[in-house]
Amino acid sequence: MCEQLISIGIGFAELSVFHVAIFKKIEVENLSYGEALYSLMDGIDKQRNCSMQEDN
Repeated sequence: MCEQLISIGIGFAELSVFHVAIFKKIEVENLSYGEALYSLMDGIDKQRNCSMQEDN
């Protein structure tokens, strides 16, 4: 996971927000920690892929 975060330019400040987002997903969507983490990473990957396609 660290490699994925670093590769998309996430530093300490962003990691703090990411941490809060994981716990918000756990609370709002009633997910386990792993499910919330996967969901956020999947969303980031999808958003990044959409942005890359728009650039082409």
